[in-house]
Amino acid sequence: MLPTLRNDLGPGLYLGGWVLSYLHSTGNQGDFPIGNIVDPETPAVNAREVIEQTIGLEYGPIVHVSLAHQEHNKVVVLDSMPTGHMLLNCDAVIFPKRWRIGVETLLGDCTCSIVASADYIGFMHIGRPELFGGLISRFSESWVEVDENQSASVHIGPGICGKHYELPDLSAVAGTQLEVYKTVTEWGTQGYDMYQAITAQFRGLGFPHVLEFPSDVHCPFCARQQSVCSSWASDQYFRVKGMDPSRPFSPRDCAFLRRKG
Repeated sequence: MLPTLRNDLGPGLYLGGWVLSYLHSTGNQGDFPIGNIVDPETPAVNAREVIEQTIGLEYGPIVHVSLAHQEHNKVVVLDSMPTGHMLLNCDAVIFPKRWRIGVETLLGDCTCSIVASADYIGFMHIGRPELFGGLISRFSESWVEVDENQSASVHIGPGICGKHYELPDLSAVAGTQLEVYKTVTEWGTQGYDMYQAITAQFRGLGFPHVLEFPSDVHCPFCARQQSVCSSWASDQYFRVKGMDPSRPFSPRDCAFLRRKG
C-alpha cells in the first residue's frame, strides 16, 4: 500500500489556510513500512518519486527540502511560483503565503519548523548540523529581507527531547550559549536538548510568537512511552547512528506543509 497523509498526531497547525501533516504508511504494520522511503540506504531521488506518486498534484507542485543533504544551512527565497515538482538542496525555504504548493522534508532526528506572517511563510528542516551551523540566524536574516518579523509566528514541530537524545560529542558548541542545553539522558549518558535550544534561538532572535508542539507528544519516544501515538516511531535513527534500537525512537515519517482550500 502507498503512504497517505495524516495529521492526527496532535492538533493541526493551521496557519491561515496552511496545515502541517505527516506522511504515514497505511494498512497493517509492515504492508508499506515508511522505512522504505526514509531508509538511509535509499537514494533521495527514490524517496521523492514515491512521495510525488503518492500525493500527485493534489496540493500543487511539491517542493522537496533537504532530501539530499548536500547543502546544509542554506536558505532559499523562492521568487517565482513553481510550475512542477522540484528539489531544493537547502534546509529552509521562504515563499509568499498565497501560493498553493506543498513543501516536504524527511525527518530523522530533526525537527520541522514553520514561520508565518500575513504575507509570507517559511519552512525549515533543523537537525544538529543545522542548529550548530547557525541555520536559524541565517533564516532570520533572510526573513527580515522579505517581511519584518514583528508579527511573525513560529510553529515548532515535534522533535526528540533531551532525555532521549544521546549526543556524546558537544565540541561544536563548547563555550557557546548553545552548550547550556546539554543534558543527561534517562540512561545516564550525555544528551542534548535540541528542541529547547531551537525554541530559545527563535525567541532570542526577536520572533514574538514561538509556539511549541504540545508538550505531551512533541518527543516521539515520550509519546510512545505514554501510548499517546504508539505507531509514530521506528529504528531509522538508530540504524543511521548504529545505536541500540531499544533506546529512543525518532520520527520516521515526512513533514508535509500544504495549503488547504
